[in-house]
Amino acid sequence: MSISMGTGTSSNPNVMNIAGTVQGAGIGTGPYNTGPNVIEFGGNTIVNIKSTGRIVQTGGANNGETFNPTGGNNTINNYGSIETTTSSAIWFEGSDTSTAGYGNTINNYGTIRAGTQGTGTVVGNSGNGRIVFTDNKGAVVKGNIALSTTGSYVNLVTLYNGSTVTGSIGGAGVAQS
Repeated sequence: MSISMGTGTSSNPNVMNIAGTVQGAGIGTGPYNTGPNVIEFGGNTIVNIKSTGRIVQTGGANNGETFNPTGGNNTINNYGSIETTTSSAIWFEGSDTSTAGYGNTINNYGTIRAGTQGTGTVVGNSGNGRIVFTDNKGAVVKGNIALSTTGSYVNLVTLYNGSTVTGSIGGAGVAQS
């Protein structure tokens, strides 16, 4: 565990700006008890990874993600690099019942790689809350986007011209209106 934060509020969210390297070895566990994640937090959090920022999980347990938000209303803006060796890059746990029903957003302008060969799950969720994933021009995703859904939540994946995804994009569940 490298960084663990609580839940912000909708009017006063947590804000994390990363311009250097944050690294974890995938061992131990954090206060949320969701695995040896590099960065974990509840809800109402904004993460800005600058072009010089790197979040790296170097190995260890397969449930030690680079990011593991437990709640909703989170935004991850990646201009740098998010990398894992043995687990998903970003996993939305959905276990924080106070915010889990709110959506989560990922805006990728950099590179996200899951697994040493880029064949793992880049972004996934445990089925609570909506995920909006945008891969912008010049951005690279090496791995799979695997989103589940429950109830009336509908996930959204947007790929702009000039973006690259080397894995599959899939989802499960049935949205209800």
